[in-house]
Amino acid sequence: MSDKNKDFYDRFPDEEGDKKPLSPIQALRRRVLIIVSVMAGVFIILLLALQVARPALEKMSDTPQQTESLKQMHYIGKCMIFYTVRNDSFFPPKLSDLHKSGFVINLKDFDAPELPGKVETVDDIDKFPDYIYLVPPKTKIGDKYIPVLRENREGGITMLISKHGISWDPPLSK
Repeated sequence: MSDKNKDFYDRFPDEEGDKKPLSPIQALRRRVLIIVSVMAGVFIILLLALQVARPALEKMSDTPQQTESLKQMHYIGKCMIFYTVRNDSFFPPKLSDLHKSGFVINLKDFDAPELPGKVETVDDIDKFPDYIYLVPPKTKIGDKYIPVLRENREGGITMLISKHGISWDPPLSK
């Protein structure tokens, strides 16, 4: 530390105005006080910045998040694409045909915990659905995305499928 800085940190005026050297403990206390003051200022600036950013963060929380239901929909979508490959590009006539033809083996994959339907048998897949199947009969997969599945709840996410893959409406946040 230069003599100029040492003089600034380590000396203070007494009652008569003369500068006397600080003891090592007093010098350390002064340095700690300066560091704590700077850190408190940075903390206050951070809090103000978060208050300004809060509306944008709240808006971001309105975008759909990856739920168990969406993970299951994605799995069903992949199985549906495999089904179209094996069946001359045709989608299954009913959602339960994915299970009957062996593309989705576990019935629990059709039963999302956060959705109202309850799937215990193959017939329940179409009768009490967690997912609403949107594909008309004899529809082929193509280059254009078409709606295939929708969550069975108000504001539910819709899965779209094309030869290029799976998409979502509304789009999912990363």
